[in-house]
Amino acid sequence: MPYKDPNDPRIKEAQKRYRDKNPHVHRENVKRRKAAGKEAWREFKKTLKCALCDENHPETLDFHHVVRKPGNRKVFSLVRDGMVKQAIAEVREKCVVLCSNHHRKGHYYERHGIPLDEPNYHQYEEWFHIKPTKKLDT
Repeated sequence: MPYKDPNDPRIKEAQKRYRDKNPHVHRENVKRRKAAGKEAWREFKKTLKCALCDENHPETLDFHHVVRKPGNRKVFSLVRDGMVKQAIAEVREKCVVLCSNHHRKGHYYERHGIPLDEPNYHQYEEWFHIKPTKKLDT
């Protein structure tokens, strides 16, 4: 008979007993749940594209945290740990989607300054903590 109170410690004890008696079932459930999460993440990434160009291949997209706080979780670690819904929420609320090339350029400009003739000057300035503008020797 199920317990009425979800906070009842007997529930966790019953779950642990079930896992101990049926380890193969537990392993299969975990595999199935992780596979479903990875598939949901792949489907989500297929809907995204770089905010600065039209690059939309899922493997080339990075997530840059525009809202920088100590409590931010890395998106890849959320996905790895099976928390796909939280990862999608993190991307939507706190990140900007960039292709890997633009993401690396943004961090380079953050460290070394941004050239005045950069076509995406204002977006980089908004999303990254850009030092005072200076002309680069390129």
